[in-house]
Amino acid sequence: MSLLGGLPGAPGKAGAEDRNKLYPLACELFRMGAIAEAYRIFKDLEREHPAVLFNLALCHMAADQVERAMNYLDRALSLAKRRQLGNRPTPNETYRLLAAREQLSDYRVPMPEDAPQFAPEYAQDAIRRLLVDCCAELGLWDRVRTLAEALKPRRYANVEQALARAGE
Repeated sequence: MSLLGGLPGAPGKAGAEDRNKLYPLACELFRMGAIAEAYRIFKDLEREHPAVLFNLALCHMAADQVERAMNYLDRALSLAKRRQLGNRPTPNETYRLLAAREQLSDYRVPMPEDAPQFAPEYAQDAIRRLLVDCCAELGLWDRVRTLAEALKPRRYANVEQALARAGE
């Protein structure tokens, strides 16, 4: 049963107006455990944006589709590395930066859409951490080591656990 009912833009490609409503809705649905519904929305919103790709990877991880998740995460990381903040943040942007960092402290939750812009380091860390989980599940230990190196000196529990499994 669909939770979306008659919401505009679902299913089908979402317009710009619907996007502002649907993206936060998909994040909330994921947090509530309605991952299939969240996936439908994220898939509708799919574009070359690190946060959307990260959230699609989360959905694939929940479905035990680790290789598909890795494909989305590789694309997300590539795009996130290219994004820059540009100017100094305004007070409103500073608030959004702090909010994005708070939300990304748990890396297995949907990424706010503006996190790659306003908290690029944290967004890239979340992507790498989820990639570590994928690689560990698939036994890709060299890739785990490479990703762990990029996350130094920060010590994340999931990365330490994957390195222990890799024999580090």
